[in-house]
Amino acid sequence: MIKPGPAKKLSIYLDESYRIQGKPAYEVLLDIFFKRKISGASVFRGVEGYGSERVFHTAKILELSTSLPVKIEVVDRR
Repeated sequence: MIKPGPAKKLSIYLDESYRIQGKPAYEVLLDIFFKRKISGASVFRGVEGYGSERVFHTAKILELSTSLPVKIEVVDRR
C-alpha cells in the first residue's frame, strides 16, 4: 500500500562483493531497514559499471564477475 505524503529516498551504491561478517552487505542493510520498519527498499544489480578505481566490472556471458555494482534504494516518509 502506498502511503500518501512527502517522502525521502536514499540511494546507496556498493560492490556486490562487500561483506559484513561474511554476509553480503546489501542483505545486512535490507535486514536493518526491515527491522526499523522502513516503508520500502530494493536492491538492483548492475550489468556493467566502474568506480573510483576506474576498473570495469561486467556481467557478460563469457565473464563471470562477482563484483558487479549494486544499488540499494530506500524510501520512507520524511
